[in-house]
Amino acid sequence: MYQIRKQSAETSTEEYLKQYVDVKTITANCRNCPNYNTRWSCPPHNFDVEKLWTSFHTLHLSCVQIVYDSDIVLRAYTKEGLSEILHNSLDHEKRQLRERLEARLHQLPGSAALASGCCELCSRCARRSNLPCRFPYHMHYSIESLGGDVVKTAHDFFGIELKWMGDNRLPEYFTLIGGILLNPQPHSATGD
Repeated sequence: MYQIRKQSAETSTEEYLKQYVDVKTITANCRNCPNYNTRWSCPPHNFDVEKLWTSFHTLHLSCVQIVYDSDIVLRAYTKEGLSEILHNSLDHEKRQLRERLEARLHQLPGSAALASGCCELCSRCARRSNLPCRFPYHMHYSIESLGGDVVKTAHDFFGIELKWMGDNRLPEYFTLIGGILLNPQPHSATGD
């Protein structure tokens, strides 16, 4: 049904902030999304987004490309058929990426994961009821929710042009981009 291609890249958060983050523009684009102001992982945020970026030293990017077999791409689907394929591929791979990022968090104290897309841990986010997040240690912001340009990121770091669905058809591929924000490693007593 599909193949997976994985890539990774690393850059300084200072450089990423300069070249790829435009909080005002990306947040304005987020306003058109139904998740805007309804999920804790999505804008508007109650903190200084740029300050969050600068509180870390390095951004490790993880890219997962879901490449569909040609017979899958050529078909037109009903809404239900498309939903089933997306659940079995895109949703599955998104969960896998989140789990890999969370596993790395445990190995990297002081780091923070950046999910691919909005948080989907709860069927109805507590933000809709003006309540705090139920799982704050498992909720992760996405690169785009923090003003990052994922289209430019996919192109510049991975050589990928993002694709979207249209007319009840799958694109040739979907691309998921997440990451880990890292602090510099503390020096050991021996200076290693």
